[in-house]
Amino acid sequence: MAKQKKVKIGDTEYTLQHPGIRARLQILDDCTNSNGSLNKLQYSEALFEHIVVQPKVKIEDFDEKPEEFDKLLREADFFLNPSRKQR
Repeated sequence: MAKQKKVKIGDTEYTLQHPGIRARLQILDDCTNSNGSLNKLQYSEALFEHIVVQPKVKIEDFDEKPEEFDKLLREADFFLNPSRKQR
C-alpha cells in the first residue's frame, strides 16, 4: 500500500498519497522549465492531481480561501519531497 497521510486544513481533512520515487521525479521533471525553474502553476496542478487523493480538488476551489490553498500546497510539496525544508 502506498504511503498516506491525513492533514486537516480549515474544515476539511485531506488525504495525501505518495506516488513513488519514479513518479516524484517525473512530476519534478515535467514541471521544470528550460531554465531549471519550477513552473508553479503546473506543479500545483500536478500535486492536486497526483498527491491530494481525497477529496479531489483543483486550484479554482480555493479562490475564496487562498490561505488554505497555500497550506495544502506546502503539505503536499513536503510530503512528496520530505528532504526539502518545510517553511
